[in-house]
Amino acid sequence: MDLLSVSPQRLTFYAPYDRSQRRMLTLLNPNNRKVLFKIKSNVWRYYHVSPNAGMIEPYCFIEIRISLNYFDFHEDLDQHHRFCIQSTYAPRDQVNGETTLAIFRRVSSRDISSKSLHVRLEATPLSLASCGLDLQSPLGKMVLERDLLKPLCPKCPDFLNAPLELEKTKANRHISKLVIIGSLLMVFFTAYMQRKQMYEVLMNNFYPDKLEP
Repeated sequence: MDLLSVSPQRLTFYAPYDRSQRRMLTLLNPNNRKVLFKIKSNVWRYYHVSPNAGMIEPYCFIEIRISLNYFDFHEDLDQHHRFCIQSTYAPRDQVNGETTLAIFRRVSSRDISSKSLHVRLEATPLSLASCGLDLQSPLGKMVLERDLLKPLCPKCPDFLNAPLELEKTKANRHISKLVIIGSLLMVFFTAYMQRKQMYEVLMNNFYPDKLEP
């Protein structure tokens, strides 16, 4: 029985492989108990996984960052990259300060659930035209933010963020104007109150009889 729900079911990377690519993996704990997990790979030297082990609270999830580093890709060779996601219930007798990896070493293999996650390595770059993805659409922006297309189109995030930065600049200018106007009004009000107080002092000193009822 799988203790964790894994999404997506397969990771796909695209050529070229002369730069780092990152994917996000979501682990969901649908149980009413804490679940420990650790992630292994048969080609660990090619990947960086963060975090590669940890604990997930009941009915919560965690996002794992999986980065594929540069490696010498050959289309004519079979590339069998895969991950193994192991999970087990957090023991009730867990010692304070005991790490997740230490718990996995002492629990029985019968209490450990394993799930394979296969990796697909495409020999060609991802074509935006073939998938019909509009970079200005919400989905296109979401994909770019999740770093699916960033390694293939380094300028795309800057292109999308340019209008946002312009809006931020306009908003900051409006805020600055409001702050300046508010400061001037405060100066004028303060000067008015000081002048009024001075006038009352002068009237009390020079015309005391006029102020008496």
